[in-house]
Amino acid sequence: MRGRLHTAIALAVSLAASVAGIARAQDDPAKRGDASAVTEEPSFGVLPALAAIFPGAVLHGTGHLVAGDGETAYELMLAEGVGIGLAGFGVLGVAASGGGDLAFGPLYSFWSLAWIGGGIFALSWLADIYGAATGGEGLGTPSPPPRDVEVELGYRYMYDPQFDLEHLAVAEASFNPDRFRITPSAWIGLDDRNERWRLEAAVRAIGARVGPTEQDDPDSFLEIELAGTWHDWHDVGFAYLLAEISSHGRYDLSMLSPTLRGMFVEGELGYAVQAFDYDAPDQDLGTDVVGMLLFRTAVGLYLGHDRVQRGEVALYYDHRRESFVGGLGRPVYWGSVLGHFGVDASFWLDEHWGVRADARLGSAFLGGASAMYRWED
Repeated sequence: MRGRLHTAIALAVSLAASVAGIARAQDDPAKRGDASAVTEEPSFGVLPALAAIFPGAVLHGTGHLVAGDGETAYELMLAEGVGIGLAGFGVLGVAASGGGDLAFGPLYSFWSLAWIGGGIFALSWLADIYGAATGGEGLGTPSPPPRDVEVELGYRYMYDPQFDLEHLAVAEASFNPDRFRITPSAWIGLDDRNERWRLEAAVRAIGARVGPTEQDDPDSFLEIELAGTWHDWHDVGFAYLLAEISSHGRYDLSMLSPTLRGMFVEGELGYAVQAFDYDAPDQDLGTDVVGMLLFRTAVGLYLGHDRVQRGEVALYYDHRRESFVGGLGRPVYWGSVLGHFGVDASFWLDEHWGVRADARLGSAFLGGASAMYRWED
C-alpha cells in the first residue's frame, strides 16, 4: 500500500512538472519558434479544475499550470511549501513536548504553527481549484462596508445528544465608530435555562476603516480583538467566564492574482483563559481555570455584483470547543481535541435589510437564520 502511494505521488509530481515545462515553453517565443512573440491567454475551465483536484491535491497550483498561468501556480506552490513547513515544524515541536494545547508557552507556539501551516496548506489547494475553474470570473465582488450600526435578530436550532436544549434566540449589534468595532451579543435558550452573553471590542490595525470604499476594492484587513463571554448552563449546574485576546484578518485573494478575484481567506489566532463556576461546594468561580488556544481559518466567496445587493459565504474550521457545538469530541494526537466546522452566509437585500444563515457541526449540530438591519448614525 505504501509503495502504491509513493508511486502515485511520484506520478502526480512528474505530471505537474511536465505540464510546467510545457507551459513555460508555450510562454517562451524562442522555444516554440514563434516570431510574433505573442503570448497565448490562459484558458480556464473544467480540465484545469480537474487537474487542480488531482494531481493538484499533491502539488498545489497544478490547475493554474494546466490553464497556462504559471505565475499564479508558482505562488500557490510556494504557499503549499510554507504550509507544509510550518505544520511539520509545529507537529514535531508538539510531539517533542508531549502535551495538549492548553498550556501557554512553547507548546502554545508549536500548536499555533501546526494549525497555521495546516490552514495555509488547505487554503492554497482550494484557491487553485477556484481559480482554475473560474479564472477570476467569480460570483461577486467584496461585500458592502459595515454601516455605523448593524443589528441581527434570529433563531437557531441545536441538536445535542447530551443536553435537552434545542431552541435558541440570537440577538447581536455591531457599532462601528471610526476604526473601532464594539459587538455585544446574546444567545438565550427558549426551552431550557441557558444564557450566553458576549462582548467584543476590536480595532482595525490594517486596512480600510470599515471595508472597501469602492465596489471593486480588495477587502483585506487585520483586527486586534478583546472579548469576554459569560455562559450559564442553569439547569446543568455550571457556568464559565471566558477572557480572550486575538488577531483576526482577511486577505482578498485578488491581491495575489486576478484569477482569484471573488475569493478571500481568513485567519484568527489568539489565547483565552476560561474560569468555571460549578453548582457544588468549594467549586466557585476561579477554582478551576484552564487556558485555550484560539485558532480559526476560513475560505469564502463574495456574492453579487450589484452596488447594494451583495454578500458572502464562508466555510471555516474553528478550534474553539467552549461554544454550544463544542468540539468534535475525539482526542487526536498529544491530548488535543478538534474544534468544529461551519458555514456562514450573509446577503444584503437593499440599503437596510439583509439575511444571514449559518450551520455548525462539532459534538452537537447548530443551524438557523437571522434578519439583519443597518443604518447610518
